[in-house]
Parts: sequence; structure tokens; C-alpha cells
Amino acid sequence: MEATSKAPDCRPRKATRLREKTSCAVREDGAAKPSRSDCDFIKLICLILHDAIVNVLIFLFIQGEFCTPDIGRLNGGSGHNKDRDKASQTRFRQGSVYLSDMSEFIRALQLPPAGRPRWQPPAAATYDLLYLAWGRRSYGRHPIQTTLGIGWEYLLLVQGSPTFSLGQRTKKLQPGTFVIIPPDCPSGLSDHPDGKCEVLGWIWRTPPRPGLVGQGMEAPSFFKPHASFGKPLNQLHLRCRHEIASPNSTTPFALEILHAQLDLALMRASAKAFATDSEARIELALRWIDQHLNERRPVSSLCAYLQVSVATLNRLFREHIGTTPHTYILKTKLNVARMRIAQGCSVKETSFFLGYRHANELSRALKTASAAA
Repeated sequence: MEATSKAPDCRPRKATRLREKTSCAVREDGAAKPSRSDCDFIKLICLILHDAIVNVLIFLFIQGEFCTPDIGRLNGGSGHNKDRDKASQTRFRQGSVYLSDMSEFIRALQLPPAGRPRWQPPAAATYDLLYLAWGRRSYGRHPIQTTLGIGWEYLLLVQGSPTFSLGQRTKKLQPGTFVIIPPDCPSGLSDHPDGKCEVLGWIWRTPPRPGLVGQGMEAPSFFKPHASFGKPLNQLHLRCRHEIASPNSTTPFALEILHAQLDLALMRASAKAFATDSEARIELALRWIDQHLNERRPVSSLCAYLQVSVATLNRLFREHIGTTPHTYILKTKLNVARMRIAQGCSVKETSFFLGYRHANELSRALKTASAAA
């Protein structure tokens, strides 16, 4: 029987090899099995998805979103989970004051109602002074909500007793209190409905001078200067208002100087608070006398130095020293004269040192004082 011959395959061998490489092998159950390159691609996609899911879960766990939602928080703070929510909040310790997480508060400037005196710089201005406030306020009817500031707020409470809120804590302010509030410190003011206050307020772009507030400069600083410092503080506020009323090229520099003078006044007030104005004057008077023992007319010169009348000076010395200015100055001169003569100085040198024209004047004064003693 004659053998049948097959027709020769005329297709190119390259196409046959390419089809053999890219074709899928068939398993016993008839399903197509993917090639090795397809398996590598699928593994790469799985690894990328795995890493992305792990990173998302870690981020949600850190942010607290992975926990069960607080029903009390969603209902406005009422619920059995409220205490747990408060305890889980991040808190910052600043001195003896605890502040809640500052992300809870917005940064804003809350303006008083229309008609209340205030000032803001023009939008294009780059002054150190960002805001001025003065006059009467009603924080009961128009409270200042707890927010972060736009700058360093200086507040002098002239009259009234509003409630100062610091995060979740409150403090009752007394008349005469001066407060410096950093911009990152959430604060607010409130009062009872009929409460009336009078304030002087500044908001500065730059922080206070070193030494005026704490090192961290994150918590508010409270000052209680004597009533005698209320007048210079009021004058500084008035000078700020005069400066911004007619601005010119020197206004930015003038406001920086006024800021420095305000810090200086507060430093002096916190370093030493005089009990009364009269005590401050008598201290200046005694210091002037010690430095001007050679003055020929000490009483009139002292009145000119203190800017007071002779009657006021006499009343001041009788109240604090128990004698007249003339008698006190004479006793001081004679004590110095005895001390210098005991140290070997001549009567003539001592008399010229103490402002006497002749040595005989000092000799007569010493004899009169000895006879009176």
C-alpha cells in the first residue's frame, strides 16, 4: 500500500515559535493556565495593595478613627462616653494651667458691636500694632468666644469683673488687672447679663520684650500694677490713638517705640509697685537731697524737681518724715559735716562741700545744733 505524504508546512518558523511562547498551556480540567510573566505581574499588584492597606490602617489607628464613634460627642457632649473623650484629649501643661488641644479652636479677631470704639490698620499696612480697643464693653450681652488670637494681646481692665476663660478653665478678673495673652493661647471673656466693663486693649504683631513674660511665652501673664500706673498706661494708649489718627512715614517706627515703652512700664510696675504716689515722691526727694547737699536754695530747687508747691512738699515731709524739708536738710548737712571733720577734713573744706559761703556759717550751725541737743 502506497504511503500518503503530508503537505509541507509553508508558514514561517518565527511565527510558530512566537505562538508557542505566548500560548497558554491547557490543564487536565480544560482551564487555561497563566504564563510566568502574568503571575509575576499579579504578585506585584498584590504587594502594592497590601502595603497601601497597612499604611491606611496605621494612619487611622493613630488618628483615633479606628475606634468606635463616641455617641456622647455626636449628641453634643451628653452620653456615657463624654468623660472618656475628655480624658483622651491631648493637653498641654503651662505653669499651673492646662490647655486643651489647640486644634479645637479657630484663630479669629472678634470685633465689638457697632458703635464701640476700636481701630484696625489698613489692609496694606505692616504696622506692629494690629488692633486697638478702648471704652465700655458688655461681655454679658456680647461675650468674646474662646479663640486663638491674631497677635499678642495686651488688656487692661479699668472697671468691671468679667470672667476670663482659658481653654476649659475660668478666672475672675479684678479691676486694675493687666493681661498679656499669646496668640496660640485660646482665651475668651464673658460676664453676667448686666455686667459693665471698661477696657484698654492692644494687639501687637511682635512678642513682648524678654523678661516681661515667662520663658515659654505660651500661657497668659497676669499683672496687678498699682493704681498709680493706670495713668501712664492710659497716656500710652492715647498716644497710640493719636499716632494712628494721622499716619505718615514715621508711624511704623513710632508704634514700635510705643510698644517698647508699654513693655517698660509693665516691667517697672512688676519690679516695684509703690504703695502710693506720695511714697514715690518722698523717695525721689530723699535721694535728691543726698545728691545735692551743696545746693544754696534746696527747698525751692526740690519743689521744682518734684513739680510740687512748697505747701505740698511740707505736707509730704510731715506725713512721712515727721518734720519740715528745711529741718531735714539741715540735719542731713550737719551729720555729713561731723563725719567729714572726724575724718580729718577742715571746717573750711567741709563748708564749701556743703554749699556754705563761709566757714563761719557752718561753725554757727554746728554750735546751734549742739546747744539745742
